[in-house]
Amino acid sequence: MFTGLVQETGTLIARSSNTLTISADCASKLTLGESIAVQGVCLTVTRVQSTTFAVAISATTLRFTTVGSWSAGHFLNLERALALGDRLGGHIVTGHSDGVGRLLRKEKLDHSLVYWFEISDGISGTLI
Repeated sequence: MFTGLVQETGTLIARSSNTLTISADCASKLTLGESIAVQGVCLTVTRVQSTTFAVAISATTLRFTTVGSWSAGHFLNLERALALGDRLGGHIVTGHSDGVGRLLRKEKLDHSLVYWFEISDGISGTLI
């Protein structure tokens, strides 16, 4: 689980069909198998070095997210998974993608933007 709050940024330094290698300050603190949100997408750490780490990307992740459009040099927002007892400063989110929506419109409301999306019936029952 994640809060949706960015903890730091990293840089995509390499990619293959199923792996991203990211340079970030948090790399040395990560462990194999740990979940990390990269641009809000929950990914699994598969390799750790002192200043870089690698994450696995699945076909489903590529289908339902923008991960496929990221190239070397792309800056990435990172958030490590919550530990039991951590302060929740944001919202509880999973980072899992269950489908694709379509942006219908966006409206400016005071100092905010309101986005209206259309989602498929198959995932509408999973939203709270």
